[in-house]
Amino acid sequence: MANKPLRIVFWNEAYLPCVGGVEIFTERLGRGLIQRGHEVFVVADRIPEESPESECVNGITVCRVPFRAALESVNDPVERSNALQRLAQITKVVTEFKERILPDIVHVNFYGPSAYFHLSTARSLPTKTVVTFHNLLTANAGHDGLVQALLKKATAVAAVSPAGARNIELAMGYPRQRISIIAPGVPSDMFAPAQGGRPGLPTVIFIGRLVDDKGADIAVRAMQFLKGKATLKIVGDGPERPKLENLARQLSLEDSVSFAGQVGPDQRRQILADAFVMVVPSRWEEPFGTVAAEGALSSLPVIATRRGGLPETVKDRETGIIIPPEDPPALVAALRSLLDDPTLAETMGRAGRSRALREFSLEETVNRYETLYFKACTDTH
Repeated sequence: MANKPLRIVFWNEAYLPCVGGVEIFTERLGRGLIQRGHEVFVVADRIPEESPESECVNGITVCRVPFRAALESVNDPVERSNALQRLAQITKVVTEFKERILPDIVHVNFYGPSAYFHLSTARSLPTKTVVTFHNLLTANAGHDGLVQALLKKATAVAAVSPAGARNIELAMGYPRQRISIIAPGVPSDMFAPAQGGRPGLPTVIFIGRLVDDKGADIAVRAMQFLKGKATLKIVGDGPERPKLENLARQLSLEDSVSFAGQVGPDQRRQILADAFVMVVPSRWEEPFGTVAAEGALSSLPVIATRRGGLPETVKDRETGIIIPPEDPPALVAALRSLLDDPTLAETMGRAGRSRALREFSLEETVNRYETLYFKACTDTH
């Protein structure tokens, strides 16, 4: 007998118009599930505050509730007297939403405290819970009790990479064999193979939020040793942008480093298609490396740091080069090796695209989550 369509609720800290890896993952997976006949809903914090309580975004019904404000009021001496009333009110809103939707699956995309409200209403309205950990868990992060409660409640647990699965096992003692590894897939039709043979200097591309953890400054510093051999295009925005622009001026790199800011999907596709190599010089433990997967889908060799799941997204010396973090000379050496050998760069890029289509495509992600949901629905425990 064929599996029936499911009613799936994604439980997020935030959702569009907030833009981040988890928000993009949810929107892409949600649209893919809708195309297969499932109903998809999102429960998220009301960010920004002026967001409507309920709206439909690209076919997905979004319910926004001020989770974080309610939880923070418990520790606010001024708001404490009203805190319990606010918590009770939000619990009532969540309960009524669940009773109206009657979901088959609540899929918690965990990286913050709003999951508390799913757990607090789960007893009165039981449903199957799937949890995906998008960030690596750290000791004493303040969520240990909530994470343990989620793991106890979960019918299925997923991580975005083998590094993420190992982290859950080490941090929480959860059995590795019970964790599904499902990459946050990238729509392959959004990215075209790199063009190659473009006139002018080869372009090194960096894409990401301009915060210290992403290491864009390391890419800028590397360019002072590659003047006349390549240019660097930085795509994205964030609080570090003025510092980065000032660093480029200090190093006299105004002609070698450009800032594209935030760009739309079509422009992003073209920028990647025109590039020669992608750099991901991250300082932090990237759980997966979605940008690296986008570079691979664009047939670009990817130079990434040995942090978190990046060495699993980029196969060293096969689809790119893995370097130590905080090491501009290593980045320079890796870039030179590819700039001096365009054939090697092209070979790595082709291998990266082939692997990304096979392992990191959105279709494969939708397949794996759909299978996980159906299995969870038949679980009798």
